[in-house]
Amino acid sequence: MNTLVLFNRPVVVPDDNDEKLEIYGLVVDHDKWESSPFKTGYIYRYLLVVAELYKEGIVSKHGLDFEKDGVTFYYDDPTWKEYEKRARKSDLRYAIVEEAVEIDEGDCFETSLTNREKWSELIEKGGFVWL
Repeated sequence: MNTLVLFNRPVVVPDDNDEKLEIYGLVVDHDKWESSPFKTGYIYRYLLVVAELYKEGIVSKHGLDFEKDGVTFYYDDPTWKEYEKRARKSDLRYAIVEEAVEIDEGDCFETSLTNREKWSELIEKGGFVWL
């Protein structure tokens, strides 16, 4: 069973080809999500930081290593933490969608919800607890 983690606004991250990908939430395995102690950390300490880096055209070529002005930096090092501070100031919030929502294969890129219409429809219904 999957869980839909809905964002209160779109987030722009790079896709597999480093092209702009606008995501509206995550479709995650329910059991893995519920048992993970890193839910908030993944969103605020990784996903939003990658979005901040992407705003400046910085993308990873090999996973968790990045390059800025010819200098390589890594996940969780001092340069990363600078971008994490910026990301923390973001107004992004997320909510777990409790009701069953049908998500079609075309609504997602990998595990990211990319269908703006589906997102808008859900947001209009309201009733979420934003975290």
